[in-house]
Amino acid sequence: PKTGATRILDCPFGTGHWATHYLEFGADVIGIDLSPAMLDEAKTKLEALPVELKSRVTLCEQSAFDLKPSKDEYFPDLIVCIRFLNWIDFHQVKALLGILSDYNTPQMIIGASVVPTGTGLIRRAWYDLSLKLINQRGKRKDGRVQFVHDEGELLALIENLGWSAIETSVIMRRN
Repeated sequence: PKTGATRILDCPFGTGHWATHYLEFGADVIGIDLSPAMLDEAKTKLEALPVELKSRVTLCEQSAFDLKPSKDEYFPDLIVCIRFLNWIDFHQVKALLGILSDYNTPQMIIGASVVPTGTGLIRRAWYDLSLKLINQRGKRKDGRVQFVHDEGELLALIENLGWSAIETSVIMRRN
């Protein structure tokens, strides 16, 4: 990206679901994803855009865990990490958010499934059981499972990394 606009690092970028929205707001986009298939889908979506918009998107096939903020030539103004935290355990969440924090960007948007702070023991046990059943029934061929993190632990981690949660929003609620 070369326009001098707000730079957004979106990782993992996936199929580029948000790319056109970023571009509508005049942002340059760096999309990071480990999956070549996802990036191919994103490229297909981007092909429909005018050249001046496509040129503001840089796609990189790379793991978010392999980002090297001190060596990268781009420093984003905003980092977006949506849905990925649902596929990694809390130890990996700590590692990833540590890496992303090393960019020292002013803002980050993250999305994660959480057990809300203040959830009682019975409801927490219900959530744990439900998640186990979901993971048993829906286990993928690659063995990946979903994770639901403790909201308090996630917010404490964010604070320990030097961030503050300006706003939290419930996107959807499940039993």
